[in-house]
Amino acid sequence: FPILKTESEFYAEKEAVASSVIPYYRLDSKAESVSEEVLAGIDFDSLAFVRASVSSALGTIYSKGLVSDLSNISTLSDNSIIYVQKSLRAEKVPCTEIFTTETAGQKIRESILSEYPAVNADSLYEVFSLNAVLVPNLIYDKQTTELVHEQNTDYVSPTKGVVRAGSVIVSQGEIITAEIEQLLN
Repeated sequence: FPILKTESEFYAEKEAVASSVIPYYRLDSKAESVSEEVLAGIDFDSLAFVRASVSSALGTIYSKGLVSDLSNISTLSDNSIIYVQKSLRAEKVPCTEIFTTETAGQKIRESILSEYPAVNADSLYEVFSLNAVLVPNLIYDKQTTELVHEQNTDYVSPTKGVVRAGSVIVSQGEIITAEIEQLLN
């Protein structure tokens, strides 16, 4: 016969599963090419050397992933993760590796500054409106996130084990613990 969880154990486990929602994001493979087209359309005049630096930074940004924001993660901490769907597979990715538009803008400025220290990277970023090249390639998938969340809470098992026929539940003279009492009930 199955060993049933107590009502408090069952609801505590269900609540724990319900509180740990891991968001799903879809990878938009076209975002990087759109970003490169926008970059190609910017006229850098005599500062054309900056284009290569920005392009290099964009390659790094898109290889990690770029989201508009991570606000749909209710409790964002350093060890938070998201699922990124690439074709039919979803893989876990730490939030610390994902770029937001703000951190991606900072990465572009750092890239320009590291290659050309004499240039004011902040001014270039603003003058050429380089934030326009930041097209998010990770799109929040609300439907999948909610579906997986519902499935996880629905599949919390009301049992926590099985007692096989012929096995000893309690021996004579043994102290009855909470677990043994639950088996007897």
